Amino acid sequence: ACLAAGMNDHVGKPFELDHLVATVLRLCHRPVTALVSVVSAASAPPPSYPAGDLDLEGALNRLGGHTAMLASVLRSFADALPHVPDQVKGFLVDGKMPELVRSMHTLKGLASTVGARHLAQVLAHLEAQSKTPLQPAQHSSLLAELQVALDATAHSLVPALAQYADTDTNLAPGLAAQTLQESGFRSQVQALAALLENDDMQALESYADLRTHYAHSLGPVLNPLDQAMAGLEFADALQCCQTLMAS
Repeated sequence: ACLAAGMNDHVGKPFELDHLVATVLRLCHRPVTALVSVVSAASAPPPSYPAGDLDLEGALNRLGGHTAMLASVLRSFADALPHVPDQVKGFLVDGKMPELVRSMHTLKGLASTVGARHLAQVLAHLEAQSKTPLQPAQHSSLLAELQVALDATAHSLVPALAQYADTDTNLAPGLAAQTLQESGFRSQVQALAALLENDDMQALESYADLRTHYAHSLGPVLNPLDQAMAGLEFADALQCCQTLMAS
């Protein structure tokens, strides 16, 4: 679809930095000798992952090594999984296929970000399947395939969450409320919002700096913004910033 629209290549989320750099260098006619293996690997058919697969090392690399951000995103992701089957079933029953496709696509991006590679592949398959009219008889098989992948992923998340339990930043609500009103914090959120509004990738660095200064005092208040930034969902992140500034 991207090539048909006139683009010269496509790098899907969650992107691997080496692959992204190699693609840009190649399109700019710059030497890519050192990265040929990366490009070749990216062009190969994707491997098949076992149910419950969870690549935490890859997830941490995608988040710039920020363990606190990974811990927050993992918690938000784990909290969201139990609600997925009912949401999907509701879309199917109501015939809301565009909403179902969007939901699958969003969850697929989050699954890829946290390293849930098998779940991401299942969601990609179900997303493609949902783009064509489905008969009621197909609903049960779709829901069953999704449930198996979700259960396996949820099981794998238990030790992963325990591994990053030490980075949990749940604090007293009073401290978070006080931080939300600090002029320095509000200024940084406003600056981040401006970058997000312009789709400026500098927003990633801006948010990393904001987390360095305020994640400890805000704790779970930043979870929705963590999740949006981790998925490079800038529109959602901008809405989170606006919510924080209105607090």
